[in-house]
Amino acid sequence: QTDALSGATPYLRLFGLTATVAMLARGALAGSDAPEAPGRAALARFAAANLAPLTGGLLANATAGATSLDNAMAALA
Repeated sequence: QTDALSGATPYLRLFGLTATVAMLARGALAGSDAPEAPGRAALARFAAANLAPLTGGLLANATAGATSLDNAMAALA
């Protein structure tokens, strides 16, 4: 249970960032002839360049398990 709980916050952040980038990309591709299309495309490019790279570190944290947490708790005891 500790392994699952230790990865919960990074997993939720990873999911949120991934969903955000995916939805912005989907919005940029939909209705390319709409007046707001350039703004949607710019926002999707921003998300791809600035939010998507954050997911790599979060994936490692979400799947690492509780070893580092256990070690920290032992050091503080």
